[in-house]
Amino acid sequence: MLEDIDLAIQTPVRKNDEAGVQFYLQTIQQIVQGFNDFFVKNIEKLHYVIPSYADILILFISNT
Repeated sequence: MLEDIDLAIQTPVRKNDEAGVQFYLQTIQQIVQGFNDFFVKNIEKLHYVIPSYADILILFISNT
């Protein structure tokens, strides 16, 4: 899902549409914040997947 949003930001049509780019960036921030909140609330049950989650975020950030 994050890759789809990133691709939408990178398309030439969206590069010229600052409002659209800002919308997608805010959407990404809300998604990541939601995941982070979920992990914090459920840390005892999900502690084993946090390294994988961090790896995915790092890969996504390094490709943008």
